[in-house]
Amino acid sequence: MSKDYFKRLARAAGYAITILEPAPFEVGRCRCGDALYREEIRFVWQVHIDERPIGSTLASDEALEATFKDLKAAHTYCQFI
Repeated sequence: MSKDYFKRLARAAGYAITILEPAPFEVGRCRCGDALYREEIRFVWQVHIDERPIGSTLASDEALEATFKDLKAAHTYCQFI
């Protein structure tokens, strides 16, 4: 499933999100000051909640996280920030 699918899923629940896919440090591509992520970071999505529905609670945020974790690919990890 794609990032767009998960963005639409969140939007249907009233959330606006941004999904970042960090990349590991690679010589020749990265520069001084770039984050030094390890190879395993390729399987991580950093999910930022930009906008919540009116009246949302911590429980509703946790429900969104649980939905993502249930639907994501088994080898990936969704990190909510």
